[in-house]
Amino acid sequence: MALNWEILKKTYIDYFKAQSKNENHTIEATVEFIEAQYLVFIRGGVEIFQNGPIAISTGLKNTLKMAMKTSEKMRTGNPSILNTNGALGVMQIWAGATMSPLIPPPPAVIPINNMVTNPGSVSPMNITNSDKKYSLAEELIRVLQMHASTISGINMGMTSPPANTVIPGIWVGIS
Repeated sequence: MALNWEILKKTYIDYFKAQSKNENHTIEATVEFIEAQYLVFIRGGVEIFQNGPIAISTGLKNTLKMAMKTSEKMRTGNPSILNTNGALGVMQIWAGATMSPLIPPPPAVIPINNMVTNPGSVSPMNITNSDKKYSLAEELIRVLQMHASTISGINMGMTSPPANTVIPGIWVGIS
C-alpha cells in the first residue's frame, strides 16, 4: 500500500492551525509532534520488495528543535537554518535503519537481512507563502516525500539448498 502524503499534510496543517491559537505552544512540543507523526506515518511505507521499516532512529526532533530555536532567536524564520538542521535530522532517522527482510529478492526464498545503505538526500525547503504555518506544513510534506524517494538499501536473501546462493536486491525509495 502506497503512502498517502495528504494524510500527513492534513495532520500537520490541523496541528499548526490549533497551535496558532495556543499561547502556551512551544517549539519542543511542535518538533516532537512533527517527528512522532512522521515516524508513525513512514512505518506504513515499503520498498520495492514490499518490505517496511522495522528499526528507524529518532534523530529529527533534536536537530529540528535546534534549528527552530536558532531561527526564532534571529527573528527571521531563517529557512537556511531549518534546511540544514532539518535535513540532518531527517537523514539521521534513516542512517543505519533496517527494513523487514520478510520478502527476499527473487529468486531467493530465504530472507537474510534488509538494510538502508543510503539515508537519502533532502532538498531545501522553500517557505515563501505569507501564511507560514500552512506553508511550513506543505513544504515539510514536499521535502519528506521527495526524500523518501531517495532512500536506498539492499535486501539480501538466499536461494534454497543445495545452491544456497546469496542474492542481493537493491532498492531505491520508500512509497
